[in-house]
Amino acid sequence: MGKIVFLLHAHLPFVRHPEYSRFLEEDWLFEAISETYLPLLRVFRSLDSDGIPSRMAVSLSPTLTAMLADGLLQDRYLQHLDRLIELSESECERNKGDEAFLPLAQMYRDLFLQNRHDFVELYGKNILRGFADLASRGRIELITTAATHSFLPLYQQYPETIQAQIALGLSSHWQHFGQRPRGMWLPECGYYEGLENHLERNGIEYFFSASHAVLYGSQLPRNGVYAPVQTPNGVM
Repeated sequence: MGKIVFLLHAHLPFVRHPEYSRFLEEDWLFEAISETYLPLLRVFRSLDSDGIPSRMAVSLSPTLTAMLADGLLQDRYLQHLDRLIELSESECERNKGDEAFLPLAQMYRDLFLQNRHDFVELYGKNILRGFADLASRGRIELITTAATHSFLPLYQQYPETIQAQIALGLSSHWQHFGQRPRGMWLPECGYYEGLENHLERNGIEYFFSASHAVLYGSQLPRNGVYAPVQTPNGVM
C-alpha cells in the first residue's frame, strides 16, 4: 500500500510598522491568524483529543514566525479582533429578525470570540506555542525554509548568500522551537543541481521542491514524482 505525505507550508512577507497606529499590510497577518492558523490549530487539537492517529509536516517561514512572536503585532492582532467582535455584535443586532443574514452574523461573531479565547487563553498571544506543543508530542513535524523566503536558484553564483539563507532559517527555527528541523521547504519550490550540498552541510535530511525539478532533471527516477527521490549525497 502506498503512503502519502501531507505538508502545509505557511509563509508571509515581514511587515511591521510601529511608526503607524494601523498599517494595511499588517492585516495580511491578522487575517491569516484568524482564518488559517487558529482554525488549523483547533483541528489539530480536535484530532488529538479524539485520539485519531494523525501526523503531518508544517513548514513555518522565519519571517512568519518572527511576526507571530512579536509583541507589537500580537497586541495589534488583539485590537484587530476586538474591532471585529464589536462589528459582528452590531451586525447581529442590526439583523435581528432577518433569517438570511442573522445566522451569518452570529457565525462570524462566534468565530471571532473563539479566536480571541484561543489566542489569549490557550496561547498567551503567541500561537507558536500551539505548534510547538503539537510537535513535542509527535502530532506534527515542524520544518523551516530559507531566512527571507528568497528564490535560491537566483543566487547560484553567490554561495555565501545561500549559506546565510539556510543557516539563518535554521537559527530562527531553533530560536522559536528549541530544536533543529530535519527538513526544509525550498522557497517557491526553487531547486538547482548542487543545492543539496548546501542543505547537507547544514544538517538538512530532506527538502520539498516542485515536480518539474524531478521530471526535467538529468535522470528521470523510475517512479517519477510518485516516490521520494534521493540526491547523490543522500539528501531526500
